[in-house]
Amino acid sequence: MPIWQTRLLGFAMAMALVGASAAHAESAPDDADAHLEQLIDALKDGQHEDFISNGNDAFKSNLRESMFESVQQHLGGRFADGYEVRYLSEIHQYGMEVHVYSIHFEDGEGDLIARLAIDPARDIGGVWFH
Repeated sequence: MPIWQTRLLGFAMAMALVGASAAHAESAPDDADAHLEQLIDALKDGQHEDFISNGNDAFKSNLRESMFESVQQHLGGRFADGYEVRYLSEIHQYGMEVHVYSIHFEDGEGDLIARLAIDPARDIGGVWFH
């Protein structure tokens, strides 16, 4: 296949992927956005009790204060310095909705992916920052 056809095919595939991701880049449910905002505020303020307050029983019992403090030390200041959240997608795992966000920090130290699991009762079942 000539190089121009290969490039044209690559361009067409890239455009199809962009179109597909734009079509799936809807907004998160309001409660998921509110849960994520509450988690970020708790990290900024160093408030473990606020961080777990909207979690289900497993989330509350598994997220010990020492674990929270470790995450808070790494991310609390970065969130306080400014950030932007963008909703990416929803997936389903372990009987929960998992909402995927990208987080861009103004400190220039790199971005994160956040996954927020919401259980059927609409409580936080887990959160992961990658």
